Amino acid sequence: MSKTLLNKSAGLFSLLIFLILSMLNIRDGIEKHILFLILGFVLMIASVFVISKAFPRGNGAYWLSILPFSLLAVAAKIVFGWDILLPFILCGYGAMTISGFAMNPPEKKGEPLYSHILPLAVVLAAAAIYIGLCAVVGVYL
Repeated sequence: MSKTLLNKSAGLFSLLIFLILSMLNIRDGIEKHILFLILGFVLMIASVFVISKAFPRGNGAYWLSILPFSLLAVAAKIVFGWDILLPFILCGYGAMTISGFAMNPPEKKGEPLYSHILPLAVVLAAAAIYIGLCAVVGVYL
């Protein structure tokens, strides 16, 4: 198994953990669970694809930086009984952004500003869309 595929698998696993923990916080009927599962899974796959394109270098190792936050969210749920996910999601995406920028430095000194803002916008948009999906479906974050 290649290093890039292993790193992306760790990212998918982390996002799957957030998806499952979010589903546990839905208080309404089964139709909202199914809707959230389908939309969340599509969003999860799309975010891995788009974020990987935004940070082309580093073999996807920046996905490893979101893994501790998803595992901490599981520990917080099991050990402390916390139903709070938003800080873990935001910190995980933030750590992934910082790690992605560290692995993808500017190639030349005079590179345009949008080339630095675009990857940040992609990761923040992925986090915002996920949080928006949770808000629409009624997930307590």
